Amino acid sequence: MKQTIEEFKRLVEQQKFYEAHEILEEVWFPIRKTKNDCALVLKGFINGAVSLELNKRTKTEQSKNVYQTYRKYTDNHRIETTKNKKNFLQLKKFMDRKFKENFIN
Repeated sequence: MKQTIEEFKRLVEQQKFYEAHEILEEVWFPIRKTKNDCALVLKGFINGAVSLELNKRTKTEQSKNVYQTYRKYTDNHRIETTKNKKNFLQLKKFMDRKFKENFIN
């Protein structure tokens, strides 16, 4: 998982948000129906990348709507219940910084 998250972060840094979304979706897709907290947190980060892509395309309203989904699924309580909590907490901090840099609040 750590390598996937690092690749996701690298792509986000390069503003390749669609590609970043695809990287996490590969991990999320097989577990999506379990609705466990790991699957939901991954869903949140996927939505985070989608939100940044929409913002990049100046689709501000849609970006803000998807951002709310990111926030819903990446709350600290949910992250704390996963076996990947350390990596997810670091990724959340990273993504929150990217949102601030891209003017999404």
